[in-house]
Amino acid sequence: MKVLIVLDDVHDEFTELKCLATGLQFSGGSRIIIRSRDKGVLDTCGANNIYGVKGLKHNKALELFCRKAFREKNCSHDLS
Repeated sequence: MKVLIVLDDVHDEFTELKCLATGLQFSGGSRIIIRSRDKGVLDTCGANNIYGVKGLKHNKALELFCRKAFREKNCSHDLS
């Protein structure tokens, strides 16, 4: 069985993942994507590829927020 598991905002070692993966057989091409702010968590889990992602600059973050929250590119709302 080919699977994709995505774990978001992981704070500690993988107790939950170990329980989830115990006894399951994953075929080639399966992936586990882990998002964590703590690189130590990724190191402990034996991550093969770690990608550092930089945050958006304030204006780009605001533009993205406005597009998703208000469905418009420029916010006319007072968000201060």
